[in-house]
Amino acid sequence: MSRSAAPTPVPPKYFLATGATVAPLPKRRIILTISTGHTGTMWLVRVLRCTAHAVVAEHEPKPALVSFHELLLFGRNTSYAKREAEKLPVFLSALTNATANSNGSIYAEISHMFIKSWADVFTKWLAKVDPRGERFDVDVVVLRRYLPIVARSYLVDKTWDPGQRLASWSGGEYLLYHRNFAILPPLAALRASDALDLVLGYLVDMEMQYLEFRRAHPTFRYIEFRAEELFTASGAVRLHQLLGTMPLKQQCVQILQTARPVNQHVSWKGPTLLELPTDIFLARALQFLERYRAAGVTLPPLPQLEDCVPCPNASFAEPWCTVPVPAWTAANITALLHNVTIPHNTPAVDPTAVLAA
Repeated sequence: MSRSAAPTPVPPKYFLATGATVAPLPKRRIILTISTGHTGTMWLVRVLRCTAHAVVAEHEPKPALVSFHELLLFGRNTSYAKREAEKLPVFLSALTNATANSNGSIYAEISHMFIKSWADVFTKWLAKVDPRGERFDVDVVVLRRYLPIVARSYLVDKTWDPGQRLASWSGGEYLLYHRNFAILPPLAALRASDALDLVLGYLVDMEMQYLEFRRAHPTFRYIEFRAEELFTASGAVRLHQLLGTMPLKQQCVQILQTARPVNQHVSWKGPTLLELPTDIFLARALQFLERYRAAGVTLPPLPQLEDCVPCPNASFAEPWCTVPVPAWTAANITALLHNVTIPHNTPAVDPTAVLAA
């Protein structure tokens, strides 16, 4: 669930005056996102549509997965031609239609599959048609949400059955065992992992995927934003400020201010998970990370381990604060997890079943 209210009201100066017009953007704007999923990407689309500039914003338009399972099974190079043929014509058609129907200001395609299944298709196309960055500005919204909430949400997804054979994988997520894609290696101690460990491996690896993509494409503009703030009207305004897509349509923002996003993955599919405190999922995440540190594996910083809450005495410019990760000892974590049963957490199985091709 999201927080229920914006920490500060939205000043009216950020809205488009009645009857006013906005100057066109200097270049075509393409907005993409990097996300693990279950972080509010559908809400992000609603927020982006509030700009007064001409915009076409879509959430996971088809083809959504873009033959991701073939990339996992056969590798990026082997699957590239098929993925390019599947995605590029559709993307270019959407981009062309956005130009024709909305004066071409902004096209936003918001999907957690971008970085997984077609980022290479997009970047190769862009390098070919706009090598000096004269035609397009590319913004990448890196959308994060408190990791325990995302991990809990993913447990209701049957993707994480530890006994599912990799050869039959067809979802939009992946395991550390998918060595054609995953960066973080699976530890030997994790080869018989329960569903929650599989989810945690995916979430950590996605942060590594983002950092690698950012190093490879430093000319894009990256905006790191928290879902908790996005779910407020003032947060929506601040994101548009960062994107440079002000002013906004006042009615649209007013609707966002009264609407409340609901995490349907848990509320509808696994409400018993809501009975567990998020500290249980945080403790499991810290336990997972400690195994890697003990094995000498370098891990990236994980900002999403810190909860995000309205700041005391918040200002409109900086309304949200992060809560430091508790300094729990191994004994504290063991005590927290003692005799705890996590609903929807599929038990571990013999890893040979997972690794069978």
